[in-house]
Amino acid sequence: ARSTPKAKKTIKRSQSPAPVVEIKHKMTYSKRSQLQFPVGRVIRKMKTGRYAPRISKLSGLALAAAMEYLAAEVLELSGKAAMMMKRRGRKRVMITPRHIMLAVRQDEELSRLLKNVVLRESGVLPFIHPAMHVKGPLHVKDIYKR
Repeated sequence: ARSTPKAKKTIKRSQSPAPVVEIKHKMTYSKRSQLQFPVGRVIRKMKTGRYAPRISKLSGLALAAAMEYLAAEVLELSGKAAMMMKRRGRKRVMITPRHIMLAVRQDEELSRLLKNVVLRESGVLPFIHPAMHVKGPLHVKDIYKR
């Protein structure tokens, strides 16, 4: 069980003889920088991963901000892909690995970033080779001639 954050007491001087006590709570790096991703945890993981002998707090902040931006970008695009599937007859909108894959592969920059990534249970991009397209009406006689 986690305890509540420790509070610092600051005494404000006023003209009254009794001091006014104001309690300040510690703010996390995430709250200060207005991020959703935990900056402290990213810093801790960078330190335990031993990527470098010394890790600055700003590097953890920058990495958390970059990860949050990428996550927001992927979720926005995959949400749009899920909405497109809803128009095709689905009742509920739920982002699945298929939607994430479609969103990533259709975006040029994300596709370049994640070109070696395999998403489980996402299928493949819909693609029909141009040589497979039928030119004009096809008759039974034409099938046997080939």
